[in-house]
Amino acid sequence: MVAEATSDTGRPGAAAIQEALRDSALVARGVEPTAELKPLTAVLDQGEAEALLLAQQLALPVLNDERKGRGVAKAMGLNVIGTGAVLIAAKTSGSITAVGPYLHRLQESGYRLSNGLISAILQRCDEP
Repeated sequence: MVAEATSDTGRPGAAAIQEALRDSALVARGVEPTAELKPLTAVLDQGEAEALLLAQQLALPVLNDERKGRGVAKAMGLNVIGTGAVLIAAKTSGSITAVGPYLHRLQESGYRLSNGLISAILQRCDEP
């Protein structure tokens, strides 16, 4: 998944991920290959399948915003969180002062967020 996220340095976030890996703010982990991986790659791309399997192996929640991936993750019994929940938690903890600018930047970079989801996130954060 690291290669997928960082191979195109023009991709939003690629440079930040590379820097975080260099600074040890992020640690790349490999997944233990199991028989469960192959069926997952039949419905998901390799990186997403590995991320879900690793989350299951480590008993951790998974960050996933794609409908198909979320469905598979839930079927695997994983706790799934989305980008919206991360932004809400960041505002609640005081790490950011507003979610609106981040939602706007995500949309500008091609990240697909429905208007309904954006409205729900802004409402939950008491933002216009």
